[in-house]
This record gives sequence, C-alpha cells and structure tokens, in this order.
Amino acid sequence: MSTTYHTAVGKVRWAQVYRPNKFGNYQINFYPESKEVRKAIKDTGFRGGVKEDDEGNFFYNFRRKPTIKVKGEEIDVGPPKVTNAEGEVITDLIGNDSVVEITFSIYDYNHPEHGQGKGSRLEGLKVLDLVKFEREVAPAQSDLRSSEGLRPEPATTTPVGEAQDNHSGKSLPPF
Repeated sequence: MSTTYHTAVGKVRWAQVYRPNKFGNYQINFYPESKEVRKAIKDTGFRGGVKEDDEGNFFYNFRRKPTIKVKGEEIDVGPPKVTNAEGEVITDLIGNDSVVEITFSIYDYNHPEHGQGKGSRLEGLKVLDLVKFEREVAPAQSDLRSSEGLRPEPATTTPVGEAQDNHSGKSLPPF
C-alpha cells in the first residue's frame, strides 16, 4: 500500500478546517483555477468526482476525518494544517473565494467488508490570498426601525383571558 501527496491551486468556499462540521469532518469545496488543474486532480486517482454549483462553476469536495483507523486502532490525526503563503500557521477564518494551494493525499486501503480501493484526505491548505470570513448578522427589529427614522413601538401586554382583536381593538371572549 502506498500514499502519494499532491498539491493544487484554486479558490475555496465553505472552508471548515478548524473544527469538524455537523457530519464530523473537516472539509472544503475546492474550485480549481483551470481545466489543467482539474485534469491533474483526476490523474491522481482522486475518486471524489467533480461537482457543479448553481453558478456553473466546477468544484471538488475534499474532506478529512479527525481520526483514522490503522490496523484496527483509532488514531487522532486532527485538523488539516493551515498556513499563510510564507508557511506560518494561521488561525484566520477563511472566507469564500480565498485563493489557496491545497495538499491532499491519495492512499490505498483494504477494508475487511468492501475490499481494496483508493481514498483521499485533505492534508493542508496554504492560503495565498485570504478573503477574511465575516459573519453576516441580521439587524435587530429595533435597529431597522431606527435606521428608517421610525421610533420603536412600545411593547404592549394583554392580561391572560383578555385577548383583543388586532384589527378592531375589541375584546375577544376567553377560550
């Protein structure tokens, strides 16, 4: 069994490289910079297949499990290594369309039930052009009213059993 290591340059989206996603994996959607890079990835034996997003762009999904099983023993391999262009480890959140050089491995495996095959694993990212990730925060309702030049409406409460019809203002019978 052998393992080979490969690199490719392109953009990433949905980079989840510091903590596992809801499926328990570290992962990225990798958009190769050219058809030649796509061909080179295919030629490595990568079996993940190319996908197409809603905008017609082609990408690969590279994953890494936090642990691997070697000879029946679970080994913690942790997250992929993330560095800047100078090779220094970084912890910046990676935003969509950051340009990276990914390192991935192609390895042979022998599964007791499914037989032999090839697998792949995301090993690391070298961030060449970082687009910082910024969370979009929805403004609070009171912020919206203030930005429109309106005063926030005061909160009103109606005692239990004295519900009112919002349109007519008349009291409604209790339930």
